[in-house]
Amino acid sequence: LEALRRLRAPQAGGAGLPVLALTGSGTALERACLLREGVEGWLAPPFRPERLREAVREVLEAGRAIGRAEELPVWDEAIRAELDALPDELRAEIRAAFARELPALLQRLEAACLAADHAAARAAAHALAGCAASFGASRLSALARVAERAAGRQDIFAACAAARRMRPLAPPGESG
Repeated sequence: LEALRRLRAPQAGGAGLPVLALTGSGTALERACLLREGVEGWLAPPFRPERLREAVREVLEAGRAIGRAEELPVWDEAIRAELDALPDELRAEIRAAFARELPALLQRLEAACLAADHAAARAAAHALAGCAASFGASRLSALARVAERAAGRQDIFAACAAARRMRPLAPPGESG
């Protein structure tokens, strides 16, 4: 973990590098520590060449999916224009609900990821994608869909990686 922290330190310039951790034991505690540290993939013994190739492929595919989502505009201007056309009071109420709900949904997703709870992560990501899309937060919605698909295929590391990219896009709220 110390090597990962050094690699990801701002002065090292490795903040965006995907990391596939090869561990010695593969315990649940070890996996939890790696999830907390932001590792994109994890492989425990025995290390077979075909499984290592598959793990590298999964990490790279998840990175590409996240990259495609991050290429989208932050806001869908058509939806934002529809919201802006609403009466002031209703628009303010909708924005307040978004600012209140979205951080709580993101917190649920992050907690499910850290607990390696695939079903809860998938459900939270699904709800988050819908909430973000309804408000026109297109990049956030796309990242949530990446997390939802990853959790659905039991890839909690990819779901966590997508969730980490969502945090800067979420409005501050009671939980965030």
